[in-house]
Amino acid sequence: MDSILKATASYEAWLMEHMGEAGDLNAFGAKHRLMKEGEFPFFRATFYRWAQRWKEEAEELATDPTPRLLSIGDVHVENFGTWRDDEGRLVWGANDFDEASELAWTSDLVRLATSALLAAESNTVPMTPQEICGRISSGYRRQMEAGKQARPFILAEENPELVTLMNAARKDPAVFWDKLRTKKTALASEVPPSAQAALISALPKDISDKVEWREINPAASPPGMGSIGRRRYYAIAHWGGAWMAREAKALAPSANAWALGDSSGSIHIGTLLDNAVRSPDPWFEWRGDWLVRRLAPDAVKANFSDVDSPALDKRTAKKLFDAMGAETANIHLGGGKTAEILQDFGSRTGNNEDWLWDAAKKWRNKLRNDFTQYAG
Repeated sequence: MDSILKATASYEAWLMEHMGEAGDLNAFGAKHRLMKEGEFPFFRATFYRWAQRWKEEAEELATDPTPRLLSIGDVHVENFGTWRDDEGRLVWGANDFDEASELAWTSDLVRLATSALLAAESNTVPMTPQEICGRISSGYRRQMEAGKQARPFILAEENPELVTLMNAARKDPAVFWDKLRTKKTALASEVPPSAQAALISALPKDISDKVEWREINPAASPPGMGSIGRRRYYAIAHWGGAWMAREAKALAPSANAWALGDSSGSIHIGTLLDNAVRSPDPWFEWRGDWLVRRLAPDAVKANFSDVDSPALDKRTAKKLFDAMGAETANIHLGGGKTAEILQDFGSRTGNNEDWLWDAAKKWRNKLRNDFTQYAG
């Protein structure tokens, strides 16, 4: 197994080869500094290391007959948030699929549980680590057993705890738009034509003359940790009396392809979402080499650090981790291997209801060893 330092250099060189002009080599300096700030940001930034270790060390978690299917890949507790569906309803669920790839079904669940242990250690969560893993596991199993009856998480009558939590995390519109408008200004000539076309096509017609262009500066305002190195552009416009915005993020193959030595360059986001149990975000689209999505104060991620502790009481925390497990199952249900996964799930639980907790502790320790080496 390569050292974390060697693995990082190898992966970043591979990513830049695939990104071409859409890659931002200069952003890695900021990323490396952020990776040293703590175990959780390091975890979020290093799915490539997870994929590499999973290939070499997953052992009984991934060996045959463990079912494999298209998975989220870089799933973690801050990879969930809200969007508006075609009916204008607020929906909650997984919202970052940059690393979608084929993995053993266990990878998503163990990675989610590992991230929950890390987040709980640095935030006030009114549950024990064992309870957290148990809720993730039970939520996943229940949703897989629901099969065709499984439903997405609409934030209305049936999910009051999630409504309360997301209300606490929701951004103040004035603050949200002020912050977005202070991003690094970009001239139209600095935005690749393909990115411009993708963004303009996602906005109302006849709005191009009102657009203000922005580019992420990862040193001043880092985006999602795993995305640093991919150029991201914003199109912002004041239209109809209010602000609106779209983001374009450069697409790249999953880091799992790097770990496996897969040179195909395939991107699996579309296939994964087209088959999942989902009430889709109609503004979440892949246009050419860019992933485009709507930015708005009600489209937010549920970062633990953004949630006031009173909002995360024990009842709400239980619902949140249960829902994270269930939403992971919603994605896996699209893989067409429900019966096989449930059989494998049953063989793992047996007399050990804490199998996920046991696995998450082992992978947290692997993460800690890498972080200690990386942070020096």
